[in-house]
Amino acid sequence: GPGADDCTANSHRNKVLVNSKQMVPRLSSFAAPERHRDMFEVRDEDFTELCPPGRLLYVKTCNTENAGEGVYPVGSLEDFRATLEGIRDKTLRYDLSRTLVLQPQVVGKNKSFQIFLDPDQPDRVQVVALTDQLIGDDGKKYAGSVNHVVTAENLEPVGDAVLDLVDRTLEQCPGSFGFIMCDYFEQQDGSVVIFDPGLRPSSNTGAAMVKLWVEEVSGQEAAVANSPWFDFREPGIRYEEIARRLGDLGEPGHIASTRFGVLPRGHNPIQGKTRFIIITPTQADYADFRAELEGRIILR
Repeated sequence: GPGADDCTANSHRNKVLVNSKQMVPRLSSFAAPERHRDMFEVRDEDFTELCPPGRLLYVKTCNTENAGEGVYPVGSLEDFRATLEGIRDKTLRYDLSRTLVLQPQVVGKNKSFQIFLDPDQPDRVQVVALTDQLIGDDGKKYAGSVNHVVTAENLEPVGDAVLDLVDRTLEQCPGSFGFIMCDYFEQQDGSVVIFDPGLRPSSNTGAAMVKLWVEEVSGQEAAVANSPWFDFREPGIRYEEIARRLGDLGEPGHIASTRFGVLPRGHNPIQGKTRFIIITPTQADYADFRAELEGRIILR
């Protein structure tokens, strides 16, 4: 809340504005077309007007933001009515926001970019990542990403949208600092439509930064796998023990010189499970290195 503004990088106001689904048109002239409604005033006509046959309508609540939570793709009037009933029930039960975003399906390649924003250097936009987004079978949940090399050529299609988002964010949210991530669609005609920006790191931020670091210190390209799980089947195992088993594979110096190794992404000692960021010279090296890694750190 606002009471913590004196000890956070971004104010509560700025975080709410840049991370809220209903604010996208305010932050970008490249925003996907959408309609905002009080969820208790939505009618069947909203669905029929916005959703042509054979397409989906994305119904978005403005209460949650976590890997597709609060996003409901519907393809029929019956699904639309049923979804609204469930959303309204939760809103009344927990006194949540009544604002609903209705976004017609956009056809295109699902991608994302990440930048690092420094208000002291507003003209220097630092691009951290360009990715293809992998989406789960439900059509909304994040299932991973494929990172592309950040070059002028790869940036060309989305460059104007990046600068537009930066300009509007700094204008409306002065002092915004840190990672901004944003999903977008690249349509068949080459145009870009953005959705879901956020003043926050994403699941891929750590992997993108590790890739940049390894390439900077080694002078060579590297492949980075983001957050695969390892199950040690040893409930209660501490990360210190895992680090001991890793040996040089967890040492930054070894990683920098060989482009092979792992960095911690997350560890659950109760379950005995760990997520790593795995570094290899190329994607083709991943399977063999993972097998070697499991042989070293998972006791049979």
